[in-house]
Amino acid sequence: MRRVVDFEFADELFACVQCDPVPVRDAPRTNSRNVARAYWLRRLHGNGLWRQAENKRHTRGVKPFVANLAEKSRLLYGFVVLCHQRRRVVHVNVTAHPTAAFVAQQLREAFPFDPAPKYLIRDRDSIYGEMVRRCLRSPGVAEVVIAPRSPWQNPYVERFFGTLRRECLNHLLVLNERYLLRILREFLTYYHEARTPMALGDNAPEPRAVEPLSRGRVRAIPYLGGLLHRYTRRA
Repeated sequence: MRRVVDFEFADELFACVQCDPVPVRDAPRTNSRNVARAYWLRRLHGNGLWRQAENKRHTRGVKPFVANLAEKSRLLYGFVVLCHQRRRVVHVNVTAHPTAAFVAQQLREAFPFDPAPKYLIRDRDSIYGEMVRRCLRSPGVAEVVIAPRSPWQNPYVERFFGTLRRECLNHLLVLNERYLLRILREFLTYYHEARTPMALGDNAPEPRAVEPLSRGRVRAIPYLGGLLHRYTRRA
């Protein structure tokens, strides 16, 4: 139980649902039941640190998201391409003026050398015009357009955006486009290498080996200035 509490104080966003697999993978003696018990005990005692408590292969989802800009209350738009196979984000970029030309260029950059996916799932945003369709037809990518007002038909991308907002953007002030892109790239490093969703067997999108107890004590590697952490054993 003491080890679970140590994780709590190291990471303010430590919660049963999102971070339970991290200590399980890095410290085999800490199981999900201990994490859940410590979580609810802390909630009952009013600890202020506890503030938050379908798989198609060769398919990718694409979706823009919106972030508030601190300066002049402007909006920035991000563009994400996510591979369903391992929930891996293969491309991300940011702009203040989204256009069809911008989307087409991002799709070209998403897989310049890798084989293009067989399918691409997208919504019905008007930004996906003829220019974007030509860009997809050229490498032979079939479009799968979801039904109107049905974001649940593109669940993996929607879930990623929820994770991005809850664990990252809601806790930071975005200053400009370059700063937002820097935040997203560092978060994706954490997302790919450290975050261990249960849907992937308590492993990261880039698989990690279980570290034996003989490697030593658990240490925390901070991301985004300590907002998030990866837990690993000392070599």
